[in-house]
Amino acid sequence: MPRICADVVRILSGDIGATHSRFALYEAVPVPSDAAGPAAVPLKLLGDRVYKGSGYPSFNAVLQKLFTNDENGPALLDPARPPDAAVIAPAGPVEGLPGDECCRLANLPWHVRASDLRELLGTDRVRLINDLEAHAWACLMPEAIAARPALPGTARPGSPVAVVAAGTGFGKALLIRPGACMPSGIDISVDCAAGRREGLASLVQAAGCAARAPAGDPPSVAQAAERCERARVLPSEGGHAEFPFVGAREFEFAAFAAARLGTDRLICDHIVTGSGLTHILAFLGGPDVGPVEAAALCPRYPEVPEWYARFYGRLCRNYVLDTMAMGGVYIAGGMAMRVNVLESPAFAAEFHADSFSSGLLREVPVFLVGNPNAGLFGAAFFGIVHFGG
Repeated sequence: MPRICADVVRILSGDIGATHSRFALYEAVPVPSDAAGPAAVPLKLLGDRVYKGSGYPSFNAVLQKLFTNDENGPALLDPARPPDAAVIAPAGPVEGLPGDECCRLANLPWHVRASDLRELLGTDRVRLINDLEAHAWACLMPEAIAARPALPGTARPGSPVAVVAAGTGFGKALLIRPGACMPSGIDISVDCAAGRREGLASLVQAAGCAARAPAGDPPSVAQAAERCERARVLPSEGGHAEFPFVGAREFEFAAFAAARLGTDRLICDHIVTGSGLTHILAFLGGPDVGPVEAAALCPRYPEVPEWYARFYGRLCRNYVLDTMAMGGVYIAGGMAMRVNVLESPAFAAEFHADSFSSGLLREVPVFLVGNPNAGLFGAAFFGIVHFGG
C-alpha cells in the first residue's frame, strides 16, 4: 500500500452529494509531544469550500474551481503545490480497484474518476470511497465529530456499528471494529509499519478523543491506533432498497407518493430524505413545497415530523437487525437535525419495536453526529490511516 513519507501531509478530502460538493484541505504536521513517545500529529483544517452541484456540468468542473479565487475566498489549491493525497467520497457506488476507482453519482449525472483526480490534482495518491464510508471512518473518533447520545443502550464490544445518513439521498454503511466477527479467511487488518502506527497513535491523541470504547475505561493511545488500523467499513447502496410500509394508512401514502413520482417502486431515497418529507407534508394536508420549506413548516404540521421520524426509526431498526449492529447506531446527515428526528417519541417507539419481544434493540445505543463536516473529516482520516505516516 502506498505511503506518504513526508513530515508535512496535506490531504484534500471531498464529500460529494447530490445537492452540495464539499471540499476541505487538511494538514497533518508532526510537532513535539509533551510526554515521551511519538510526536503529536494534529489534523489541521487549512480551508474548505462548498459548491451547489446543480450549477456545474461535471464533477471535474467543480474540482477546477478549487484552484481559483471566487466569492468563497482565495483558492483552496495551488497548482505549484499539489496535495500529498486526495480522498473523495461521492454519494454513489464506488467501483474499481483501489486507486483506480470510479463512481457515477446516484442522484446527479456526474462521474467521478480517480484517473481524472490524479491528472487534475497532480498527485498519484488518490482514493475514492463511498460518502457513508467516509462518515463511518469518522465515527471511529466520535468526539471529533460531535457525536452525542440520543437513545440509551450498552454497545457490545467488538460488534458492528451502523452508520446512516439522510439528506438529498439516504445512505448507510457498517463499521467493523477489531474483535467483530468476520468470516474465516478474511484478514481485516491494514498493513502498517511500526512508524506509521506511532504516527496514527499520535493523530488519535491529538484529536483529544482516543476513539473511546463504548463501555469501560477509554483505551490507551496505542490501543486506539490499533483499532483504527484494523477497522473495516462495508459500504452499501441501501438507499435504493425498497421501503417497507406497514398498515393501511401507510399504503395509502405509498400510493400517493408513487403517483407523484410516476413509479411503482418506492425506495428509501424516495421516503427518508428531503424529497420524502415533501411527499409526507403534501399527503397530510400541507402545501406542495421544497424540502427546506417543508422542514420549516413541520411545527405547523406536527404529524409530518412524527411520520418522518417513524420511517427513519424503522430503517435504522431493520439495518441493526439485518447486520446485528449491536455496537450502536450513528445518525448523520442534515435531515436528522433539520426535522429533530431523534427528539421525536415516534423514532424511539419504532426503533425499539421488536416482533419477538426479546428486548434486543433496547440494548443498542443511538448517537447523533452533530458535525456537518463529519464526512470530510472521515475522508481525511481515511487518508491518514491508508496513506499517512
